[in-house]
Amino acid sequence: MAAREESYRRRLKQYEEQVADYEAKKRIADQQRDRLYAQINQLEKEKASLRGFFTENKRRSLELRIAAIRMQIIGIQYPSRVWNKPAKPGPLKRRESKFKERIFENFVTSFFEMDFGSYPYEANGAKKPIKWLMLKKEGNKYLLLSKYGLDVLLYHKIETKITWETCSMRKWLNSTFIDTAFTINEKQRILMSPVQVGTPAYKYLTDYLEMGLDYTAPYAGNNTQDRVFLLSLDEAMQYFEEFPFQSNISRKAYGTPYAFAKKAYNQDGAGIWWLRTMGIVPDSVCGINESGEPDVHLTFEFNEYTVRPALWVTIEN
Repeated sequence: MAAREESYRRRLKQYEEQVADYEAKKRIADQQRDRLYAQINQLEKEKASLRGFFTENKRRSLELRIAAIRMQIIGIQYPSRVWNKPAKPGPLKRRESKFKERIFENFVTSFFEMDFGSYPYEANGAKKPIKWLMLKKEGNKYLLLSKYGLDVLLYHKIETKITWETCSMRKWLNSTFIDTAFTINEKQRILMSPVQVGTPAYKYLTDYLEMGLDYTAPYAGNNTQDRVFLLSLDEAMQYFEEFPFQSNISRKAYGTPYAFAKKAYNQDGAGIWWLRTMGIVPDSVCGINESGEPDVHLTFEFNEYTVRPALWVTIEN
């Protein structure tokens, strides 16, 4: 028992040091962000006060300065959160305790899985069945999300104002991907589904909202009808929150050898994957980073992020 107590104290001290380091780094990043937003607010007020016919050059200059500051905000590096606080040891019941821990670990990190369709998996492009996580069931309909990041693709091919409705990613998923991954019979099981715009990304930034700063969300676009789509930020938060304290772990996605051969971002096997929700600044979208945390300002023309397609299928009993 003494050895377990000593191990617990050692792990608790390490955890507290991690938390202190996280809070210090987050505080620095928050202060940097707040200073930059204060600069934006000042410039916006200055822009709003411009009057007359000879202020267009000044207005454009202010808009460029604001855009440059927004890019600085996007580049702020936030630390990864710490979730692994050790549990204080209780009475030793070795067999029962190990059995329960094993079941809990299985539960918090696993979905039911199924194979459906096929897609390049090996680095040389050789195909394998696509493994899917079953996120939701409605009668004989199932919402599936690919277990791995299957490919590397731009969210949109050119730098312009876009939404999920107009992006090239949506077109690729519902043409090239679906034709590559599924047979004619398999396609017949994939349902045309309503795809909602969902909650704007900034609604998740509670610390930002508490500051009371003025903010106009980028245009989110219209709801669509798609057979293949990306999860929204709402869905990525909702479907993985069933796993208490482990939602970030379960949101992490590992790339396939094929994706990594195409230069996918790789942090010990984990990559960054796209969501369909627009980001908090123009020309950005949301995603899930290599730690499984939501990122609300991914630059959409960045070519290292992976695709995890989602779709509704019918499965007969």
